[in-house]
Amino acid sequence: DLRLKISNFIVRKKSEEELDLPELNIKRYYFSMNDESTKKYNELMEEMYQNELQTAEYEREILILKDSIKNNKIPKEEMKGAAIELKKLVTLQKKGNMSKKGNIMTLNRTCAESKVKDIVKLVKEYNKQGDKVIVFSFFKTVLEKLHDLFGNKAVLIDGSVTAIKRRDSINKFKKKEDVSVFLGQSIAAGIGINLVNANVVLFCDLPFTPDLLEQPYKRAHRQGQKNNVEVIYAMIPDSIDE
Repeated sequence: DLRLKISNFIVRKKSEEELDLPELNIKRYYFSMNDESTKKYNELMEEMYQNELQTAEYEREILILKDSIKNNKIPKEEMKGAAIELKKLVTLQKKGNMSKKGNIMTLNRTCAESKVKDIVKLVKEYNKQGDKVIVFSFFKTVLEKLHDLFGNKAVLIDGSVTAIKRRDSINKFKKKEDVSVFLGQSIAAGIGINLVNANVVLFCDLPFTPDLLEQPYKRAHRQGQKNNVEVIYAMIPDSIDE
């Protein structure tokens, strides 16, 4: 009887509540965008604004046309043309919404790419103190630029890495003293990996859901970690980061 009464209930506890984990410190480091990136960023913002205006106009025209068709305000001989026009407007509205999503991702990538050199300097400062650093980005271009600058001191895991190479890269980062940087794509390397040999986690760019932020830093902040974990959000003021 008791089992039936409690069958629709669950108790959910976070790992932080159950495990005696070291302290988790979250910091924000602010960097400046160079002139070239600032120009590109502002152009994208203007493009988004104009696209938003146009998409809103399509939406207004769709509502008017739907109302006219529904309430028989259009002559029968023009009804077919109105239906074709409505279909065209809906297609244009969808394209506008898709373009907006693409521009948002481009803004995010533009910010991330502009931070690369500053991130390298910051990571090297932590390496000098003896800390191994995990660096996450959603964008492959950002990770590749970082990998080129760090060279043999870094390993990289993204969605294109095979299972064998993935395992080898993780082992290198764990066992080799001179491999001090782990570069991971936020989704491909953000789950299922134990990296408690590192205690600094840096995000080049921020994902759009909390889970995609929390899961990656839990690669280091998990059972087996002996040191306090420092999580760094690399930010650009007055940008999509904020």
